[in-house]
This record gives sequence, structure tokens and C-alpha cells, in this order.
Amino acid sequence: MKKALLLAVSLFGIQLYAQCWQTVSAGSSHTTTIASNGTIWAWGSNYYGEIGDGTNTERNVPTASGNTSGWQSIIAGGMMTFAIKTDGTLWAAGMNTAGQLGDGTMTNRNTLTQIGTDTNWKTVSTHKSTDLTHTLAIKNNGTLWAWGENTEGQLGDGTNINKTIPTIIGSESNWQSVSAGYKSTAAIKTNGTLWTWGANNYGVLGDGSTGSNRNTPAQVGNDTDWRMVSVSNSFMLAIKNNGTLWAAGYNVVGQLGDGTYNNRNTIIQIGTDTNWIAVSAGGSHSLALKGDGTLWAWGNKIHGQLGMGAPAEHSNIITPTQVGTDTNWKIVSAGSRHSLAQKIDGSLWSWGANEYGQQGNGALTAVPTTIPTPVSCNFLSATEKEIKPDISIYPNPTKDKINLSSIGVISDVALFNLLGQQVLFQKVNSTENQIDMTALSSGTYLVKVYADNQVKTLKVVKE
Repeated sequence: MKKALLLAVSLFGIQLYAQCWQTVSAGSSHTTTIASNGTIWAWGSNYYGEIGDGTNTERNVPTASGNTSGWQSIIAGGMMTFAIKTDGTLWAAGMNTAGQLGDGTMTNRNTLTQIGTDTNWKTVSTHKSTDLTHTLAIKNNGTLWAWGENTEGQLGDGTNINKTIPTIIGSESNWQSVSAGYKSTAAIKTNGTLWTWGANNYGVLGDGSTGSNRNTPAQVGNDTDWRMVSVSNSFMLAIKNNGTLWAAGYNVVGQLGDGTYNNRNTIIQIGTDTNWIAVSAGGSHSLALKGDGTLWAWGNKIHGQLGMGAPAEHSNIITPTQVGTDTNWKIVSAGSRHSLAQKIDGSLWSWGANEYGQQGNGALTAVPTTIPTPVSCNFLSATEKEIKPDISIYPNPTKDKINLSSIGVISDVALFNLLGQQVLFQKVNSTENQIDMTALSSGTYLVKVYADNQVKTLKVVKE
């Protein structure tokens, strides 16, 4: 049997097993992950059963959520956890006071419970608030569904009535991605248009107005090149196909990153860089990745959630600022007051608040972790640490074209040179894709594949 390789990864002098995790999501005060063997592990707050281990006990180390494998994607909310299996079924645990779990009840669940019987769920999103909240999801056929709290029209079904089961939103079947914020929602269609609805506090909907709630999706501007959107506590972050970064809404601690504390009711460009590839809006801070694998953060740092060392009171960061010097980050997830990121080698790192054990380091303390710190996976056996690739690329090297094949649905593909400059971008909605590199110069390129709410990096050589 092949032995797993013990990867020695060093940041701040720390060694750890690297290849432990597939993906990660930060909630309000808990963390959820899928391990490399396809099982779910979680830690942190568990007041409503959001860890899914059958208890309501806080956990300060990674704890198994049941004993099943075959999980494809996971998302942590305020006090909830949602996950999708490789068979397309949707599951949920945690707080259900507004029907946000979608099982037809308002009963909290401390184990992952299947939501309905459908087997074609593609992606799901819920907000990190500990208040009543809502959930949205997209099926493989491109239809959009919503449930939970709807007091501000955040479900988008034209009403302000809460729903306890998934309810289809409109009749369109071209939704690509969706993000649930605090009583508001943002989504992108396959044609690259951006849509928002729900509460419009501080202009978070980005349409030039403030305080005018919407209970149906409304397009933001006329642009058709939006790639990614993340909305949180009344502020929104988005990335376009050309790698530019944009923001709207609440900016009291600089979470928009435009160098001011001014709220914005129209979505504006942040800086001039054109190599942003991923963004995550937290409680009052923001995390992002560039095409060169660097990690960036801005906004509130009072709980250490920016990962830049010991915070000082009111020492906000109001423009995107690099975290450390590493160039191998691939996934970021901003929680309410803590942050998580994953490297290309599969290692998982956390920082920020830890009073509920959300760092997973065995502690329960009001003292935050202020720099990226590794999360151990010593509960996995050596063979379980071997990550089987879920995206293949061939031929490699290539003279002209490469083919991508994935077990999940690929939404976008971007090519970057080794300077981090984007040289090619394609929108995709399939498990297969071909990229024509004929016009590119010979050399090595990084292929960023956006699939299942993750950014996956591969290297290809053009001869």
C-alpha cells in the first residue's frame, strides 16, 4: 500500500501534516471541513447542534460529524451547517428557528439531516449571522431555491413570508452562484450578470439606492462579466472576469477596502489590480486571494482575524494588505470573527477569535490567534491523508490545447503566467472543458479551476 507523504510545511517555524483536508468553511463561531477521506469534521460553537455530532457540546478540536463519507461540499453559517454529498443530496444541522434548515419544521437538529429527497443540488449558501437567517441553493439544472427567514424579502420570491422548505425563486434556470448575507442576497447568472435582493442597509445591494428593500432579484448595472460574489453583514465583495475587485455597502471599519470609511451604495472598484481570483466577506473583515497565490486581508482586526499579528484597538486596515509572504494559498473563508485558509498542499490554517474553540487547537480562550496557525489532522491515518485528485488535465505538456475533467461542475477557468498576470479566462458550466493555448508563448502557466465553490490550482507547460 502506498504510504502518504509527510509534508513538512513551515510557516512561523511550524511543521504539520499537509494533505489532510479537501475544503473548509468558517461560520459565525464554528468551523466545518471535509477531510481528504470524504468525511466531515467540525469544531467550535455547538449550542444548536451545528457541529452535527449528535450533541450540543462545544468542541475545541476537530470532531467527526457522523461516520459517513462521500461528502462533496460544505458551508458553515451562523449556527448551522449545510453539506452536499457526491450523490447530489442536501443535508443540514443546527439552528432552525426560522425554518432555515429547510426540513419543513422549526426544530433544531444536532445531526446532519437530509433535506427533501432531491439528488441534484449543486451549491448552497447561508449567512454567518447568529440572528434568524436564510438559505439559498442552486440545483444542477440552474434553478435557484430559497428558504428560512424572509422579513426583508431576502428569499427573493416576491413575498416577506418565511419558508420552511426549499422554494423555487422565479422560473429561470441560468443561476451560477449565490451568496447569502445578513437579510440580503447576491447572485450571478451564467451570462455574467450580477443580481441582488433583500434588505438594502447601507446600500449593500449596490444599485445606487439605500434602504429600499427588494423582495425579487434585481440586476446591478449592465455588466456581464461578474465571476464571484460574497455578501455578509451589509457589505458585498465581487470579482470580475478581468480580475478586478469591487465592493458596496457598509464600511465602518474599512471592510470594503477602498481606503475610506465611507459607505457605498453603488458597487465600486477597489484599487487597480487585475489578478484577484477569490474573495470572502466575513463579519466585518475581508479575505482574498490573488492569482500569484498570495493572501490578502482588510477591515476589522480587533480579534486578530486579519492574521497580521497582535491587534491594537481600532487598528483597522482599510486597503487590501498582504498576509505574510507565502504564495501557495488556494482557498479562503472569512467567519464572523475568525478566518481560515488552505494551501495548495492541502494544509489548513486558522486565526482570529477562539472563545468557542473555533480554531480547533484544543483551547477555549478569549485570547485570539493573530497569525495563520496550522490545524492538526492527526486523527486521520496515513492512507487517509492521500488526496485523490478530482480534476485531471491532459495532455501536459501541450503544444496547443489542454483538456480538463472534473468530478464536480467547473464554473470558470483562468490561466495565469508565473508573474500572477491573468492571460486567459473562460466561463464553463460542465464537468469537461477544453482550453486553447495556441496563442500563448511557450512556458509554464497556472490553471485556476473554479469548481464546487473552491479554487483549484494546476500547473501546465506550453511547449
